[in-house]
Amino acid sequence: MDDTRSPGSLEDANGNGGNDGYGFTDFVIDVVSVALTAVDFILGGPTGEGIAPALAIQSLKTTTKKVVTSGVKLTRGGKRKIGNLQDLKDMRADEAIRLRGGGKSQVDQLSTDLKEKTVGEIANMAATKDPAAETAMKMIKQASSKAGKYCGK
Repeated sequence: MDDTRSPGSLEDANGNGGNDGYGFTDFVIDVVSVALTAVDFILGGPTGEGIAPALAIQSLKTTTKKVVTSGVKLTRGGKRKIGNLQDLKDMRADEAIRLRGGGKSQVDQLSTDLKEKTVGEIANMAATKDPAAETAMKMIKQASSKAGKYCGK
C-alpha cells in the first residue's frame, strides 16, 4: 500500500483511514479472549472451558473484518454516478432492479456481462464514460419510477 499522507491528513492514498484497522473494539475483544484463557488456566488447568470461547471470539473478529472490507470500493466518479444508491453498491445489478420494483423486461435489457456485476462496479465503469454502464445505472435508478407506470412487467 502506497502511504502518501500529507502531515495533517488522516487518510492514505487509497482513501482508508489513518488507523491500521485495530480499534478499541478489537482491543476489548483481545482482552476478553486473554481473560477467558487465563481464567481457564488458573481455575484448573487447560480444560477448554475458556479457551474454546476465546478462539470463537477471535475467529468472529477475523471473519467480521473480512466481510466488512470485502465490498466494492467506489471511485470519486463512481460515488457521483451511484448517488443515493450507495447502500446497493454490493448488490448485483439485476437484483437491484428487481428490488427497486423493476420487471423482467428491464432486467432483460441489461447486457449479459452487466447483469453479473455489482451496482458499485457499474457505477465505477459509468464514471469512465462506458455507455453500457451509464445506461445500466439509469435503468437501476429509474426502476422504481417505471414500476409504478408499468406495474413491474
